[in-house]
This record gives sequence, structure tokens and C-alpha cells, in this order.
Amino acid sequence: MPLLDDKQISALSAAIQRTPDCPGRLSKQELHGCLAGFDAWWESEGLTAANNAMLDHKGAELKPSEAAILFREVLTAKHAEAVTARDAAAIAARVEVKQ
Repeated sequence: MPLLDDKQISALSAAIQRTPDCPGRLSKQELHGCLAGFDAWWESEGLTAANNAMLDHKGAELKPSEAAILFREVLTAKHAEAVTARDAAAIAARVEVKQ
């Protein structure tokens, strides 16, 4: 999947800024940079690392969308206090990511 474009990152950043969990110490530019950096990391290294980790644990190689779903679920479970259904739904409703 291609990297999110600047418009998509900006929409995601704006949506996150409206949630109570937004890291308030970050400027808008810093939050935008963090999101762009995470997106670039996922595309360049994250998916490969996720697939390697799954194969190491007798899993199967997954499509990018499948790996992303599992990665999201693990992060949500590990950091459940930082994720609420309301926030996740609000972000998802505001950000259109074309697959």
C-alpha cells in the first residue's frame, strides 16, 4: 500500500487532535511528522518485521491489511487505557484511507 499523502496525514492529525488522548505536548507539525514517520516505518520495515515475528512464532505470512489488523489489536490490548471505542470510531470516521 502506498504511503498516506500529506492531505491524509493532515486529516488524521486533525482527527487525533480532537480526541482527549492527543499528546498535547506535540505541536501540530510534530504530530504530523510523527504520523508520517510511523506510516513510512510501517511501509519500509514494520510489515516485514510483523511477518517475520509471526513466522518466528509458527504463524503465517499475511497480507498487509491482515498484519495491520493484528498489529492494531495487539497495540490496543497492550495500551487499552489509551484507546476508547469512541476515539477509534471518531478517527476512523474522519479519515479516508484508500486501500
